[in-house]
Amino acid sequence: MTRSQLEVDVERFLDAMRRDAPGLRVELEFEQSPLDWIPPTEVPADHPLVAALLIAAEQVLGWRPRLSAFPSGTDASKFQVLAGIPTIPSFGPGWLRLAHGPNECVGTEAITQAAKMYALAAQTYLS
Repeated sequence: MTRSQLEVDVERFLDAMRRDAPGLRVELEFEQSPLDWIPPTEVPADHPLVAALLIAAEQVLGWRPRLSAFPSGTDASKFQVLAGIPTIPSFGPGWLRLAHGPNECVGTEAITQAAKMYALAAQTYLS
């Protein structure tokens, strides 16, 4: 999705809300650049980096993670969009529901497993 697509979708929603509630006064306003939009990123499922991470996860965890979208904002666009470096922000230890909030934590075993997976994935990807 692009910023303009999002803007059209949100304005369409707001127009419907304004029709349903004639006294409603609401306007869409984006932050000033560069905080106004973070472009989405995607790494194709058949990319060698994805394969290397899945192989590493299977070796360390004994199972392959399911490929899906990451439902959060990251700095992946800085690497992937601006620098052309494939970036998979969701491959790491911890629980998304606890991220960036009170009592955020990561188990020590998960950190050790992640380090092993990163090393194995780098070895596979670079060989």
